[in-house]
Amino acid sequence: MLALFFFISMSIALGWASLKVFRIAKRSVTMHKNPAYILYSDPSALNKWGFLYVQFRATAYYFIMPLLCYILVKALFIAFAQSSGTTQAIALVVVEAGFLIGVSILRPWMDKKTNAFNISIAAINFLNAIFLLVFTAVFNQPVSLYIQSHIVTVFLIQTTGDCDRCNGCHFLRL
Repeated sequence: MLALFFFISMSIALGWASLKVFRIAKRSVTMHKNPAYILYSDPSALNKWGFLYVQFRATAYYFIMPLLCYILVKALFIAFAQSSGTTQAIALVVVEAGFLIGVSILRPWMDKKTNAFNISIAAINFLNAIFLLVFTAVFNQPVSLYIQSHIVTVFLIQTTGDCDRCNGCHFLRL
C-alpha cells in the first residue's frame, strides 16, 4: 500500500512539474517567439525546473512528457502484470518498440552523440524485452529449447554474479 502511495504521488508530482515546464515554454514562445528564452535565461525557472528539460534541445522541451509517460506505462506493466508473464513480456516489447521508434524519429537530446547514446540505450532495452519474450516461453517452444534458454540465463547470472564477488569484473582483469 505504501509503495502504491509513493508511486501515485511521484507520478502526480512529476506530471505537474512537466506541465509547469510546458506552460513556461508556451509563455516564452508567445512573448519571445522562442521556448529557450525563459527556460534557459531565467535563473528561477532553470534552478527550479531545469532538471526536467536541460538534457533536451530547446525545441524539444516537451519530450519530458512522453518520457514520463513511457516510464509510467512501463512501471505499470512491471508492477501489475506480475501474475501473467506473457502479458508482461508482450506489453514490454510493444512499449519498448514504441519508445525506440519515437526517439529514433524525434532525436530530442542536445547533440548527435547524446542522441546516438540514448537511441542505443533504447535499442538495448528493446532487445532485452525481446529476450524476455523468448525466455517466458510465449511461443510454446520445445522443452529442450526452453532448457537451453535457461542454461544461457544461468550462465549470464553466474558470470555477472562473479563481478560482485571478485571486486570487479573478471573479464576486464589483465
